[in-house]
Amino acid sequence: MTFSNYQEMVLGTFLNELSSRAATPGGGAAAGLVAAMGASLGAMAAALSQGIRHSRRAVAGCSVAGKNTLPRAIMKELEERFLESRDRCLFFADQDSAAFQHWMAATRMSYEDPAAREEALRAAMEGACRPPMALGEEVSGLQDALATLQEHGNVRVLSDVGAALALLTAALEISILNLRINQQGITDPYFLGRLIQSVASFDRACAVMREWESQIRARLEGEAWNE
Repeated sequence: MTFSNYQEMVLGTFLNELSSRAATPGGGAAAGLVAAMGASLGAMAAALSQGIRHSRRAVAGCSVAGKNTLPRAIMKELEERFLESRDRCLFFADQDSAAFQHWMAATRMSYEDPAAREEALRAAMEGACRPPMALGEEVSGLQDALATLQEHGNVRVLSDVGAALALLTAALEISILNLRINQQGITDPYFLGRLIQSVASFDRACAVMREWESQIRARLEGEAWNE
């Protein structure tokens, strides 16, 4: 398919294109969509944690009704932050497809000018790395917001916070995979160093977010829910 605005695309159309033989959208665009879904769930959980009463565990085996431990304004800020992140994630999905098409164009350049072709391929490969790097940084940057939701959010949407974590972690892992495969074509030492540092940082973020998801699962298994 030609480069499209995924924010405006019907989901069914996106999935049809994703499952086709077309070069784009691919894994990078899928990662952007998955991240946007995770950010959307984060926004929903923050919206439902503003100025309401919800159950919080006081002692082992007992739940009591209590107010959100954070001011409404803070949860509102978190909601807006997640919404802004959602839009950026979709933008990175668009950029990923565009970058791949630029790389494809570079591979079709004539061999009559080897230096020009090599330079175009180098620039296109670095360009293909930038969207997953940007998406990974975006998702990693949500860690503090996710931690706040996990600790202070409405426990009735705790499973949705866990789902947001799962989706965002998946998007981060896809970004790592894309960077790893693109790494093979990077020749500039400085850019390669940046890429390797990014992957290491994203790996650490994945480990943290997987641990938080495990903690939520444990809470859901042990929580004594009240109506």
